[in-house]
Amino acid sequence: MSQTKKVAIIIPIYNVEKYLNECLDSIVNQTYTNLEILLINDGSTDSSLQIAKEYAQKDSRITIIDKANGGQANARNAGIEFFSGEIFYHCKVADCHSENKACNGKEKESLCSYKIIGENLYQIHTIYSLKNPLEIPQIDYLQFVDSDDYIELDCVEQCVKRMWGVEVLWFDAETLLDGVKKSDWKSNLHFFNYNKEVVISRKDWAIRLFERILAFFYFSWSGMINFNFLKKIKLKFINGIIQEDDMFGILLFAQSSFIYVYPKKLYHYRIRANSTMNYSNDFQAKVAGFFAKSAEVFKDNYSKRAYHKASSFMQTSLALENFLQNTQDERLKHICATYLMPTYVFYAHKILYFSQDPLNLIPEFQKLEKYLKGFKNNALVNDLLKEELTYRLGSVSLSLLKNPKKLLSLPKILYSIIQRDKESQKTYKENSKTYPLPNFKNLASKASVIKIKQHLSYKLGNCILNAHKMRYFGGYLWLPFGLIWTLICFKLSHSKRELNSVFFSSMDKLNREISHLSWQIYSAKDTGANSSDFLAYLQGLSEFADIFIQAKDKLVLSYTKDAKLLDLLLECKSDIHHFEADLAFCEILKSKYQESKITFYNNALSCVESTQICQRENQGSGICPSVFYANHHLYEAKGLKIAEVLQRFPNLYLLVLDLDFETCAILEELLESKAYQKISYIFCKVDRIFGESKKFESLKKRIDSTPAAQFVFCVKLGAKDE
Repeated sequence: MSQTKKVAIIIPIYNVEKYLNECLDSIVNQTYTNLEILLINDGSTDSSLQIAKEYAQKDSRITIIDKANGGQANARNAGIEFFSGEIFYHCKVADCHSENKACNGKEKESLCSYKIIGENLYQIHTIYSLKNPLEIPQIDYLQFVDSDDYIELDCVEQCVKRMWGVEVLWFDAETLLDGVKKSDWKSNLHFFNYNKEVVISRKDWAIRLFERILAFFYFSWSGMINFNFLKKIKLKFINGIIQEDDMFGILLFAQSSFIYVYPKKLYHYRIRANSTMNYSNDFQAKVAGFFAKSAEVFKDNYSKRAYHKASSFMQTSLALENFLQNTQDERLKHICATYLMPTYVFYAHKILYFSQDPLNLIPEFQKLEKYLKGFKNNALVNDLLKEELTYRLGSVSLSLLKNPKKLLSLPKILYSIIQRDKESQKTYKENSKTYPLPNFKNLASKASVIKIKQHLSYKLGNCILNAHKMRYFGGYLWLPFGLIWTLICFKLSHSKRELNSVFFSSMDKLNREISHLSWQIYSAKDTGANSSDFLAYLQGLSEFADIFIQAKDKLVLSYTKDAKLLDLLLECKSDIHHFEADLAFCEILKSKYQESKITFYNNALSCVESTQICQRENQGSGICPSVFYANHHLYEAKGLKIAEVLQRFPNLYLLVLDLDFETCAILEELLESKAYQKISYIFCKVDRIFGESKKFESLKKRIDSTPAAQFVFCVKLGAKDE
């Protein structure tokens, strides 16, 4: 294939000497060779930098940035600014200094080192490269790879050939467990359930979030990005936080016109015991070095890491909130506010447990508390149960029991945890007066609470709390015996549960199969083989059925993609005039109804003279790539103003309208101009997403308060899979 497009690969490096060779081998041996490889040594204290230099010495495509530790987000931002040239606005590069390299008496090409003069935002010390002079390459596409992971050898090639006409390509990944026995990690593509190549719009992406009820999203290393687009939207990572991929991914997809979904596992994602994913689990682990100065007000490592995590979610939530306040996409705003924001704000609210706030983020929480009203995410609430004092005490004791040398310090550690929890609960209670929040504990189901109480950590924690209550009567003296007794009892009861689990798992499987069968029967009964029967569909319309029955020989305007409604109107023998902006879909409808008396118009019914129309809506499923590339995906469709249409059809009986974030402008125009008085009935089939939105609530109130002299507004929510 042609290799005219230049691809940049940014690889942050931090103490990965064990994995770096595997990672870099997968990069330098790519079948697509027109690469610029940027290795960013983020203050490594092992031999990672030396390994990177060895590769740079052999490959002129490699450039190394050696900088102080600032975290992965900071390193990636440095890479973005290197390729955009922004990084050199803040610092001055000294002249090249060649490092002498010799092998078997033969002089090798010198690796040049460029010292950075003066202070700079990213605390860069030196840039290494074979290039002399150092130049900023002009790149077309950008890809991130983590230095403990690796990619398939044809990864870049497969991505580049699919990047035409899209801003982002999104591929799948598989996991590698390193020092971890098991992991329930699954890729985003798994949750989105994309299993074939499609091109999706940001609207498709948002609809799929809604359909799958997804509460999170992230993106960085799982694809390729058009670099000009990235510069245009001025998107970077938030410096100094963890889980920086979330904000970056959400805002990237929310501003993309088209994303190519390539569900092939091109990336090998390593899960390590000391990775960011396990950042808050080990109570003894130190806070990330780049955050140490910000967290120095806290005495213990657990508090430092907990504040780092809470402040990271605060900054992520604030960045997302700022975007939502400025976007004009009402659908996207509603879906993100309803499904994504509660997750991030839920984790951000834990900052209210801290009496000290070195980043001064707590006052900003007033912008976010609205997203927790009506909070219903039971999965997050169940996680909160594991952060309760009882469970945490048990987890810590389990960790220490594995290291007998530290058992003597157990009482002191447990006592400090109890005291710290007492202080944080008091602080949270005070902050709750300013920022009233739901009682999350009350949202947990009884089944979840019972299940948590069966965990060994909870049982050990309960034993510890009882000992603490009796501390003035020697409670801590008999604590070791109490813990051992709890372990013995748990092991015995656990053996019994294993015997029962075979029977219960079989019963659960049978129940699931019966439940699924029942759903299939209900689904078939609801929309199955007889769904084409217009009488059955009329019955489903309940109180609105009479409107359609009386439509015989009467003038009806239709602006809907629901073919069932068209079939119904045909059965009612109405005089149908149907509007369809998508030319391809309009031709399909004409072919299907060529024997019927329907007048088709290849126009958008709107409030403006022309409108930009995307390919036919697929409710999140996307467009087949062959279709996407065969036709220009955007075109100007002539729009017919609703006011002009009503002048052409003065005796209009019924207007059938798919009501969503775009077509609601038609209703607003009818209300504003009072042109609704020329129509006997308006039937609105409300898009489910729009039906949940505040915009719909506002419109509905306005409709309800409008004097209904000779018409009735009929509102029906669309079916889930329509």
